[in-house]
Amino acid sequence: MNRNAVNPSEHLPVFHELGLNGFGVDPSVAYRAAHAHPGPGIFRMPDGDGLVVTGYEALVNLMRQSALGAQNRSARRSGAGAHGPLARLDDNSPFFMDEPVHAPMAAAVYQPMSPARKDYLAETISEIAYSAMEDLLRQEGGDLVHDYAMVIAATFWTRFLGLPDEYTATLRDCSASVVPMLQFKCTPAQIKAANDNAEVLLSCIREHYETIKACPRTTLLHAIAPAVEGCELPNGPADAAAVAAAMTFDGIDSVAAATANVLYTCLSHPDQFAQLRQSPSLIPAAWREAMRVQPSVLGLQRSPRQSIAYAGVSIPADVNVLLLWAAGNRDPRHFDVPDRFDIHRPQFKLLSFGGGGRICKGRYLAMLQGQIALRVLLERTHSIQLLVDKPAWSAPGMVRSTLSLPVRLE
Repeated sequence: MNRNAVNPSEHLPVFHELGLNGFGVDPSVAYRAAHAHPGPGIFRMPDGDGLVVTGYEALVNLMRQSALGAQNRSARRSGAGAHGPLARLDDNSPFFMDEPVHAPMAAAVYQPMSPARKDYLAETISEIAYSAMEDLLRQEGGDLVHDYAMVIAATFWTRFLGLPDEYTATLRDCSASVVPMLQFKCTPAQIKAANDNAEVLLSCIREHYETIKACPRTTLLHAIAPAVEGCELPNGPADAAAVAAAMTFDGIDSVAAATANVLYTCLSHPDQFAQLRQSPSLIPAAWREAMRVQPSVLGLQRSPRQSIAYAGVSIPADVNVLLLWAAGNRDPRHFDVPDRFDIHRPQFKLLSFGGGGRICKGRYLAMLQGQIALRVLLERTHSIQLLVDKPAWSAPGMVRSTLSLPVRLE
């Protein structure tokens, strides 16, 4: 790290392409523009809402900075703001926590979704995936987003919380209402819906908390309760139910979007999809490469608790810094032909889940769901016809997902 900064952040170039409507259709155009600019890949946001980092090396190095803490929500110019039911719910998410409470809470939520729980996670996900695929096959097709990827994610998360399956629709609706808060522009109606559903979600889990605790000790709530209830640090979480509710958006929508993007990316490259049929051992590499070129979460905001410097750039304390991982995944200085989807690409460091101490704690769960969904799709079909040339994508923002993926199956 260069501690002798020479350029204050206000002199940085503006990343204008980030604010254009075309970003939601094809963000790779913006990534190429950023990478063509000399320098480490650090820009000002077009709306003045902090800074954005696009360079692979800068992202890797900055994510290692211990001073880079949680997002400064009070400084945001978009989203639901730092107050209201959604903000109060988010206060219980490790993503929005700072030290010293962040580290023990992050460790607590990671353990139940880690490789140590592989057998339980894989068995549960596989059961749900096979059931969802059978429903699609009976209809000779359907929508791989709503009828498959989302079904897997929402049903799994409902069971992971210890709730009956009939609550899946409620959790799914509540989770979906949060998605617009990660768009570059959201309406007052969307903000109200997100706040209303935050209260519904928390109430639903709290009402069933005592019943859940009586279930077999395999649920997320069982796993995190000891750490949460024993936490005596300032700004600690309210209770285990609040932590679980705060994690539900990522557990459902983010993971479902990642799976849907992986399925579309593989299906839209028929030659490589055919290779997956012949060699299922390539599924992990295909998932990884698809998550590089079409991640569901493009990046997230962080904020330094004290001024830091990198490559001659001063980053003031409390300013929000958008770590645009998706741009780093396509940095031509680190990837040969970065826009090409290649399941035989040599091993690489994937940025799609962040890095450092704040790396996504659900990354292993997301990987399992995506790879199992792809494997079951291959196992249970011998013919898949993609019924759309170019799918519609979500509105420009930090979550990018295919909205619909209709297919005919045999």
